[in-house]
Amino acid sequence: MMQMIPLRKLVSAIGLAVAITVAVATPSVYFIHDYVDAAEQIAFKARLNAARVAQYIYTHGDMWQYQRLRLAEIVQLPDTGEQPVRQKIYDRDRRLVIDEGPALSAPVMSRSVPIVVAGSTVGVFVVEESLRQTLYETWLVALVCLLIGFGAYF
Repeated sequence: MMQMIPLRKLVSAIGLAVAITVAVATPSVYFIHDYVDAAEQIAFKARLNAARVAQYIYTHGDMWQYQRLRLAEIVQLPDTGEQPVRQKIYDRDRRLVIDEGPALSAPVMSRSVPIVVAGSTVGVFVVEESLRQTLYETWLVALVCLLIGFGAYF
């Protein structure tokens, strides 16, 4: 024989499901969206500056590793008020050529792109950006969603 679930328990279960969904899914989706967007942006910056460096190396030859000031000028990004970015160039033997930008607070996301000149890899270009702002915003969204979920449950 089938027992009927009391209406109060059914409404409580639905409220709990909505509360958990709002409190967990929304901040998770927000973080994933922000993370993917930041990853695409720094990957673009890495590809752009790797191409600039490759062009410079193509026109100036094998002594490029010793032209640190000129390389720093080439990879300098305009200040847009966004997150600070740290850029590094390594040569073929993974020796650091330049390290441009401020120290970043953890956690740090990085993307690397090979520097290819005339079909051969001559170095690696690395771009790093802190995820601290993304995590801070995600915690704010999580707090708001937790309050909304709490309200939805009651």
